[in-house]
Amino acid sequence: MPRVLLREIPPRRLAVHRYSGCWSENLYHSHRRALVAALKQDGVRTTGGPAFARFDSPFLPWFLRRNEIWIEVAS
Repeated sequence: MPRVLLREIPPRRLAVHRYSGCWSENLYHSHRRALVAALKQDGVRTTGGPAFARFDSPFLPWFLRRNEIWIEVAS
């Protein structure tokens, strides 16, 4: 079985909250709550649950690491 698997997903609209630093469950939940609150305040309807993305090597200094939280929103 290949170690890398590619798949095509249909286009979608996402709200994204980007933050820097080390990834931890506490930080994730804190930033997720901030994103959800901002979307509610702006009247944006979500259609899916949150997902996270971590882009950098664990060897990169914490202050240079980039993390994102994605939530699908209605068109």
